[in-house]
Amino acid sequence: METYERLITENEVIRLVILKLECLNFELISKCNTSQTGIDIVLKKGNYRLLIEAKGATSSKKGTPKYGQPFTKSQALVHTSVAIYTAMDLITRHQGEDNYIVGIALPLEKNSIEHVEKVKHVLSKLGIVIFWVNNEKVIIEAPNQEIDLILNYSS
Repeated sequence: METYERLITENEVIRLVILKLECLNFELISKCNTSQTGIDIVLKKGNYRLLIEAKGATSSKKGTPKYGQPFTKSQALVHTSVAIYTAMDLITRHQGEDNYIVGIALPLEKNSIEHVEKVKHVLSKLGIVIFWVNNEKVIIEAPNQEIDLILNYSS
């Protein structure tokens, strides 16, 4: 997978995923920025709700030591792990409900890609959609054909 090293914050990831999904006829229900708590992105399309946890490649908080600096490999692991855990928690909280899809949105950068590659098979089994984001594009990896058809995208 081609990567881009320009750092992208969580707030930028959220904004770009929303733009991509609105182009795919999703309607934004709610979003949170890094100073808010809750599901980062909630959208709907027809009868389906899409719940997404997002992470960035650098801090979104100006004035912090990590603002504008890339996360280390271990920091990227923590952020990726939190996104995956949150996605699994959303699946657990919504079990028994129909018509929802859970996703994670991550920066398209080498550390995040390496961490996800190690568990991608499990993410697929859980039905978790992966949104890879940089400043130029959003790549969507659907875990199965059914979800692929619901998202109705072309990368």
